[in-house]
Amino acid sequence: MHLEFFGCGEKICGKIVWLDEPKYVNEIDEPVGIAKFDRKNPDPTLMNRLILGLQVMKGVTYLGKNKWGGGVCYDPQSGNTYKCKMKLVSPDRLEMRGYIGISLFGRSYILVR
Repeated sequence: MHLEFFGCGEKICGKIVWLDEPKYVNEIDEPVGIAKFDRKNPDPTLMNRLILGLQVMKGVTYLGKNKWGGGVCYDPQSGNTYKCKMKLVSPDRLEMRGYIGISLFGRSYILVR
């Protein structure tokens, strides 16, 4: 999966711009060859959104010292929305953490440029 970050007013947002498998490959999920949809979303009115192009991060603010926070991240694989924070750990590596409550209870992802 590749994310593209973009400005949302004074905040930062992100959307999915590339997937390893943009279409279903298993009949158990959906008919093979059909584009992937946001089927795990808890809101039935949003389940027909395509995963490719889906905004999965919003409202993130720069906090200084190569750190961002205060936003939310959406995981289309689980349908869950998490608080989100990020830290630039090297020029080509961004650590993104999604969590509920406090950041101790969450999951980290390393994003590579």
